[in-house]
Amino acid sequence: GDVKLQGNRIVADVRGPSSSCSTQDLTAGLVADPSKFTPVSETYECTEVCSGIMTISVDPWYFSPNSLCRCLEGRGGSGASCSGCPANTYWLVADDDEHRMISECK
Repeated sequence: GDVKLQGNRIVADVRGPSSSCSTQDLTAGLVADPSKFTPVSETYECTEVCSGIMTISVDPWYFSPNSLCRCLEGRGGSGASCSGCPANTYWLVADDDEHRMISECK
């Protein structure tokens, strides 16, 4: 994929996380790293882009929140747009759900 610099912003498509940061995944462009999610606020967490032959450091919330951020347990939504689940509903992270990017309250 193309990475462009527009003014002081980098513009690129970032794919959501796959099973790992394999060389095959990286040949298709920028990919979210499924192993590096860390909490950013009370409602969501973000990750980095996978590093390949070069390392790119970005602010995930500003750069590509829909591909690099996801809601924490108990919050519904996608990217950095998360809110508390309605009364009598909850969302819980399943161990096998590490690649999920959209959370639905149930």
